[in-house]
Amino acid sequence: MKPYLKYIVGAMLFAAFFCCYYFVAPHILYFQEQHHLFLWSADYWRNMAHLRGPLYPLMAFVVQFCYYPALGAAVWSLLLVLVYFMLQSVVYRLSGYRDLFQITTLVPVYLCSSMLTIDAYPMEPVRWFVWIFAIWALAMIFGGRRLPWVRRRMESREPGRRCWAWLSPLLAVVCLGAGYQAFVKERVAGPIHEAERTMIETEQSVRARRWADVLERTDAWAATGHKNHLMSYFRALALYHTGGLFDHLLDYPQTFGIRSLFFPWRGDKNQAEYGHYVYQDLGHINEAHRWVFEAMVGWGETAPLLNYMVEYNIAMGRPVVADKFLCKLEQSTFYGRRAEFLRGCLADGKVPGLRYAMEGVSPDPVRWNNVINIGGETKFILLKDPENEMARQYLLMSMLLVGNGDAAVRTLIEHYPVAENRVLPRLVQEALVMYRMSMGMDAINSLGYEISPEVENRFREYMVENAKGANARFNIGQRRSYWYYVQHILPRVNHDFSRKQAQSQS
Repeated sequence: MKPYLKYIVGAMLFAAFFCCYYFVAPHILYFQEQHHLFLWSADYWRNMAHLRGPLYPLMAFVVQFCYYPALGAAVWSLLLVLVYFMLQSVVYRLSGYRDLFQITTLVPVYLCSSMLTIDAYPMEPVRWFVWIFAIWALAMIFGGRRLPWVRRRMESREPGRRCWAWLSPLLAVVCLGAGYQAFVKERVAGPIHEAERTMIETEQSVRARRWADVLERTDAWAATGHKNHLMSYFRALALYHTGGLFDHLLDYPQTFGIRSLFFPWRGDKNQAEYGHYVYQDLGHINEAHRWVFEAMVGWGETAPLLNYMVEYNIAMGRPVVADKFLCKLEQSTFYGRRAEFLRGCLADGKVPGLRYAMEGVSPDPVRWNNVINIGGETKFILLKDPENEMARQYLLMSMLLVGNGDAAVRTLIEHYPVAENRVLPRLVQEALVMYRMSMGMDAINSLGYEISPEVENRFREYMVENAKGANARFNIGQRRSYWYYVQHILPRVNHDFSRKQAQSQS
């Protein structure tokens, strides 16, 4: 094989790896960049090397380039191609023969595949690169003509066969094709990893506050019948921000019940990084701060978490704490512009678009946040910020999702007075109709809210079908009703939740 052919194979490998990272798995590059942050600081190198190993800063240095997907794909591809070139050189200098069968291509193909899931730690390619570089350096110093069998091979100058000029790149193509089939297609295009991609891209839209896109993605997910707490949580947020929480939340079975609105605290680092979104939008910044801090315990000081810590501490009037985290963000490579913006926010004492519902509220007496029920937190928010529309809707919806009719009626009376809200959303009207069955007609009529004739007719049709028991055939509209949720979905939600609690305690 001619020496220049390895450069042709190297170019083929680079193109293949780049396409894999940039077109097939960009969500993985994004995920890794959001969970590892490189800082230009001696303290960072010292602390990370001590806590996570000496190669971690080098790995974070490579990962940081994924801030721009094309740049990240190019850097990772270049690192893997360098592994190929070094192995080619090692084989030649230790044996005197070229790698005619392109066995060395299998190593970078394997390393590429090792990153094609968010569960993989991107340390493997970096570790291989360092070890192979060390072997290559030793081979360059002590190999080649210093080895007698290599010297005899080089001095013999045996002519190579022309067939290797085309067979060697062909073998490289075969290795790439096998790698794509065995690793890329199986790992990235499978149902599990397609779900990973959907959830990561949905969270990207949540962070960018593209609520129409979030709703489109979560609706498509719900339509498949798959159950996922994170996607239900994101869908509820998107419905509130697009004005459809009461009208469309039950369009798909709410198999997580009230937990569709939030994450109860369970000490899980994978959930910890998502729990703050709802509290941030509610204006309950202290609770959002707690979730981000818990996520930082599990994931470390990543760029998104540092950003939130700066924002939240500015909003709560703690500039010294905000400056501490901001100084770290300023030491990064690609977040300088964001840090400059936050520096201006710190000078102004506020973050545009961030509501702090507890502003001016005395911390005395001390109150413990309710980490397992969002209903209690929304009640507390409304005591301090009665005009908080999101808190009103989430409080009422939480009462409905647990099937607490008495609490739902009290919430209506207190936060949705008849003078302003005589005509209620369809789902709330359906709840009143069901509540009327236990409290009586007079009790509901005395409230003063209207129940439309359409809701009354649909309730009669539902009860006729429900009376058939196991032979009932509910239509789509009936399955989306509050009555169906309370009688057919909520019992399963409570049963599954009780079973999981029993399992965790055992």
